[in-house]
Formats: sequence, structure tokens, C-alpha cells
Amino acid sequence: MSKQELLEILENGLSSEKLVAIAKLRDLVDREDLIHLRRIAENEVDMFVKNAINRIINKINSPQLSEIEVINPEFNTVEFNKKVKAEAIEWVSGTILHELSKYVAQIQLEAKAEVKDYHTSRIKNKIDKFIEVFDAISDLKKANNLNNFINFDLHDYIQDCIEQEYNEHSDYITLIGAKPFNINSSKGLISLVFKNGLKNAVEAVSIKSIEGRRIFIILGNKNSEYWISIIDNGPGLTEALKSKFFNIGITTKESHIGFGLAIAEQAIQTLNGSIDLNNSDKGGVEFKMCWRSI
Repeated sequence: MSKQELLEILENGLSSEKLVAIAKLRDLVDREDLIHLRRIAENEVDMFVKNAINRIINKINSPQLSEIEVINPEFNTVEFNKKVKAEAIEWVSGTILHELSKYVAQIQLEAKAEVKDYHTSRIKNKIDKFIEVFDAISDLKKANNLNNFINFDLHDYIQDCIEQEYNEHSDYITLIGAKPFNINSSKGLISLVFKNGLKNAVEAVSIKSIEGRRIFIILGNKNSEYWISIIDNGPGLTEALKSKFFNIGITTKESHIGFGLAIAEQAIQTLNGSIDLNNSDKGGVEFKMCWRSI
């Protein structure tokens, strides 16, 4: 797609199309495009798109490369795209939560008062699904913001999480790793990612008898790089499903909305980390979250 076509999308496309165009335009535009870009930015109503356009304008005005960009020219493009994505999530999720929060509790209260046998009704199921979506959007917003770093014992934290939230499954969950396992990181972000991985593992092994279920949680580190691997002995993943798993709305369960792994990915990216999801050589899936501590 040519530069002119991308600029046309930036003026007239949907917000999602504009973000794709911005990522491609970043290394195509130059000083000759400044007037055009400034006009587009002035007319843009979506704040996260406007901010992304202004980042391109600032890059044109300040073309000096940092040392890391000279060594790895792809670095700045990756960081730019991550910032644009994070700002888009922050703006969209914040707007949705602000506009809808005042109605959620009100709908639930009125339905309880007006619907006969509410707790066994179909309307309760629909409202619960709506609240699940609302909570997931809230978690997605948190995934951009919970980056306050503290010192804590990761081994103790995970052990407490198993005992408090997964106690009924603890007989087949094995935690492997040094004790204590002290790190300096964001407990909130690690919690969002870890709990999603463990939840998926528990659900994956639920097709087996209790005696046949196995989940291993392995902690590891090398220098300042840390990881948690969650390995289950469930049915595993197909390659087709694996390639789509981090998209919002993708799920293997009919009762789920498919936000979980997308939220986890955004959270780990906020830590400049990554998630790998692969079939384990022992059967089942290995969910591996990696990040750097400070």
C-alpha cells in the first residue's frame, strides 16, 4: 500500500484502520508530509489516534536516533506500536467504563426487583455475561497501569494464590522453584497474567478424572530475566487455534467471552515481557510468561 493510500485511510478510515496505517506510515513519511499530518491531527476526534499521529510528527521534527535505535532500527518501531496500542486500549476502555459504570448496578438491581425467580432466570444469565464483559474491560485497562514495582517473594505469592483461590485443585498442582524467590516487579501485572494461565490449565485438565489431573508451575530466572511456566496434561492446542489465541473474543469455551489471554498479553507487554503458548512434549499445554525484573 502506498504512502498516499495510507494517508487517505488516516483521514477517512475507521479508528482500527487508522492505527494499522499509522504503524506502516511511521517510516514512510518525511518533512514534506508535515503540513498534511498536522491537518489530519487537528481534525482527528479519537484522542489515541491523535496522539499516535503527533508521535509521528515529533519523530519527523526530531530525527536523531538513540544508540539502541542505531544498533537495532526495529526497536523504535516496536516500541512505537506498543505505545500506540496501549494508548488505544487506555482510551477506549476508559471511555466504555466511564459511560457504562453508572448503569451496570442499576440494571442488576431493577432486574432483581422486577423479574420473578430472578436467580434462576435467563435474564440473570444475560446480565452476568454483561458484567463479565464489563469486568474484563476493567482488567484490560488495569493491564496498562499496574506497573508499580515492589520487592516480594514470588514463591510465597503463588503458593498463597493456590491456597486461597484454587484450594480445591491443590492436590494436583505442584509448585517447583527456589524458596524464597525474591523479585522486584509489578505484583498486579504478574497476577493478571499468572491467574489467567492457571485458570486455563485448571479448565484444560477438568476433562480428566481428579486422579489423572496434573499441573506443574515452574519458577525460573537467569540474571534479570524471570519466567513462570504452567504445564498441564490436558488435550493441548491445535496450531490454528494457537495462532488466534491472543485476539480479543477468541475462546475454546462456549461460556467464555475470550478476553483472558488478550488481557494477559497486554499485561506482560507492559512489563516488556512475552507469553509463549505451546504444546508440551509430555502432552497438554505449556503457558510460559517471561519478563525482566529491575
